[in-house]
Amino acid sequence: MKSIKCSFLSVLILIALQAQGQETTTLQGRIETGDAQPGKVWLGIFTSPIEPRDEAWDWKSVESKEFSLEVPIADELQIVALRKNSLPVVQRILPRSEDMQLLLKFEEGTALEGTIISSDNVPVADAEVTLDREDIPQVLVPDRVRSSWKSDDDGRFKIGGLAPEVDYKIEVQLRYVPNETFAVNIAENDGTSRDFRLSDAFYVMGRVI
Repeated sequence: MKSIKCSFLSVLILIALQAQGQETTTLQGRIETGDAQPGKVWLGIFTSPIEPRDEAWDWKSVESKEFSLEVPIADELQIVALRKNSLPVVQRILPRSEDMQLLLKFEEGTALEGTIISSDNVPVADAEVTLDREDIPQVLVPDRVRSSWKSDDDGRFKIGGLAPEVDYKIEVQLRYVPNETFAVNIAENDGTSRDFRLSDAFYVMGRVI
């Protein structure tokens, strides 16, 4: 039933695009990871060349190693592929080419481990941590595409798929307090753990009456 719904949705999108005068073609692709299943992979389709703060022609999600992707017919496109805890993949494709096979090969990269700590020095559980990437072209990534992590009972979290010597912004979101952003740069073979201390958050243990 799920595949039928997806196929029907793809047909509707294709009809809508054709109605707008946008010619499209179908791209066959494959995802390679170290896992049996890739999980959710977001694919951003950009007309080439990518300029800073560009918006994608479309973002689509796939959850299987073999997939089909509807793309506009153009001289050249860029595919930006994002997967949680993997390095991003940027792939150039030529929609007018006869060979329309796309291979997306994800690598693990480096992991960042850290602890969220309140202003009164208490580890904060269930804080939501999101990542703004600087290791892909500076394109606009919708909120629904961004990966997030949760801190555990001891305030710890672990983010994979980072590149060394790249600047990242880690945003920490906690209920009832303003979001805070931390700048992070990871060195090659960096095995240190970072503490992210919230400046405006007192963490109350137990029940408040």
